[in-house]
Amino acid sequence: MINELDRLIDKYSSPSWNTQAIAKGHEERTRLDTVEGRNLQEVDEAKDMEYFMALEKRMADMKRSEWQALYSANKNK
Repeated sequence: MINELDRLIDKYSSPSWNTQAIAKGHEERTRLDTVEGRNLQEVDEAKDMEYFMALEKRMADMKRSEWQALYSANKNK
């Protein structure tokens, strides 16, 4: 994994890559700099936050269930 990261860093740090238009991401930055783009970005961030909050709650619920099962098993011994 480290070798692959090093390879990608070397590849995308080279002058030959940096001079390409796609590397600069001009269109994406321009889109995000518009009011519409910022609004879309905020909506996407809100969706992401909602997803990760729900995921965190599910994980906490699973952990709580595991602890309750463990507690019940030890209580019945």
